Amino acid sequence: MSRLTKLGVLLLLAGIVVLGFQSISTLMGANRTAEDLTWERLTLADVFGGLDSELFDSDSFYGAGEIIRILVDAPLFLWLFGLAFLCFVINAFAPR
Repeated sequence: MSRLTKLGVLLLLAGIVVLGFQSISTLMGANRTAEDLTWERLTLADVFGGLDSELFDSDSFYGAGEIIRILVDAPLFLWLFGLAFLCFVINAFAPR
């Protein structure tokens, strides 16, 4: 197994753990009613202790601030799954 494949498997497992943690924490906070089920998602901003939105409020180069804000607010498990997929794709097309 190559290093990229090992990294991809590790990122895939980390994504599954984060997704499992979020679903269990959602179910633990519920009182068995549908209104209580609120999905608390983890984002990169949560991992890094929150990012100040003033960083992205200034005029940026062709809306790069909005793109960065969307990427920072994306769920963490999607980041991990996406990076794992990227590792698998790079490994598939890398020269041997």
